[in-house]
Amino acid sequence: MQKGDSIVLVNDNWHGYRKDGHRWVPKDMKYPVKDVVYTIRDIGSHLSLKGQGLLLTEINNVAHPNTGLELCFDIRRFRKLDIPQEISEEISEMLNFQLETC
Repeated sequence: MQKGDSIVLVNDNWHGYRKDGHRWVPKDMKYPVKDVVYTIRDIGSHLSLKGQGLLLTEINNVAHPNTGLELCFDIRRFRKLDIPQEISEEISEMLNFQLETC
């Protein structure tokens, strides 16, 4: 996976452990939704305490007050979509529109 790739969340089972792995969690923290297409904004081991973390173009959260880093999502929860970028963007827009209207 790399920046700009289209991905889909395949594991949103947050039950049984902390959602973000941090002690500080903003009340308005936004989480990805299973089966929704996202775009990788940034990727790296410096973003996660549990390995590689992803920042998503469609979700922006506040930075941690101590580290200054935005809270990220575990790369293992996502799968890359091997579809053309134009189609991926259209799918993402349609799915996000459907979520907003629900």
